[in-house]
Amino acid sequence: MILFQNIDVYAPEYLGRKDVLTVYDKIVKIADAGTITADGLLSGAETVDGTGLVLTPGFVDCHVHVLGGGGEGGFANRTPEATMEGLNKFGVTTVVGCLGTDGIGRDMCALVAKTKGLREQGMSAWCYTGSYQVPVRTLTDGITKDIMMIEEIIGTGEIAISDHRSSQPTFEEFARLAADTRLGGVLTTLVKNDISAICMHTNLDAADGGVNDCLAKKLGLNDVFLLNDEKIGRIGTLSCEKGLEEFLRDVIELLGCGGLRYCRGSGRVHRVAVGGGACGEYIPQAIAQGCDTFVTSDLRYNDFLDTRGLNLIDAGHFPTENIVCPTVKAYLEEHFPEVKTVISTSHRDVIQYYL
Repeated sequence: MILFQNIDVYAPEYLGRKDVLTVYDKIVKIADAGTITADGLLSGAETVDGTGLVLTPGFVDCHVHVLGGGGEGGFANRTPEATMEGLNKFGVTTVVGCLGTDGIGRDMCALVAKTKGLREQGMSAWCYTGSYQVPVRTLTDGITKDIMMIEEIIGTGEIAISDHRSSQPTFEEFARLAADTRLGGVLTTLVKNDISAICMHTNLDAADGGVNDCLAKKLGLNDVFLLNDEKIGRIGTLSCEKGLEEFLRDVIELLGCGGLRYCRGSGRVHRVAVGGGACGEYIPQAIAQGCDTFVTSDLRYNDFLDTRGLNLIDAGHFPTENIVCPTVKAYLEEHFPEVKTVISTSHRDVIQYYL
């Protein structure tokens, strides 16, 4: 046991001058200064006079050349490796290591090994995959696999983008690095929570009972048929004609939209075309089929310029496609009753509206 007395405590907010009792590596009590004494059961505790000292959580340093830095001025210019004692001396208890400029004389094998060594000494230690150059030098055959399969690797770095030591990566190369890194993080989170991810891009928008059928049903359309031969989009009629403003309110309520973009045409709504997701290219087909209203999303400014009397409504990509989720859930439950199926509560429309 160690008893710190009369010490300024930050947690990380300032708590004031306190007495702090620790048992092994745990803080078991924090109280006002002078209220915890080394008497009775605490008579064997080591006491530390904290007057003039500060007690704070350990610092997290997210960019450390744990294998040493330098080397740009020659081999003799290389700096030594970081040590746990050196890091702890300045209050660093969590470290994330990276390679830096020299990804040849120092490599990912050595970086991961150094990170494991710091962990064995008691540090909280992780590292990044890659170095300044693009393509990055990884331990396995790719960024995603490094992050997913090697516990110590939590991201990609340190990559030079535009200074004189970089390989001058293109925007497309950098975007791919970011995408691969994000995917590795997603898969790692799933693995840690014992979840298998199956992500598919399908023709669910064209399928019978899919996105567009669900969208038409949600909006109360009757006598639904195909908008075109590609089976993208549907056309149906409302049970009774209504004004555009009333229909707009219905769309917001039924689809859970945060807002709408629209262009008034005739102002009356009865024969309606729907296209979940981005279906602006089918506006001429909706007009040719005699529709007075088209509900879709991701429309360009030019799409609103000449609608030839069509009420054009952009209800958002997420709201016009998310309505299929309960149908997919029901299908999976029917065909795979032994598998628990849930709809994500955190997945939501990323687009927000300021009104």
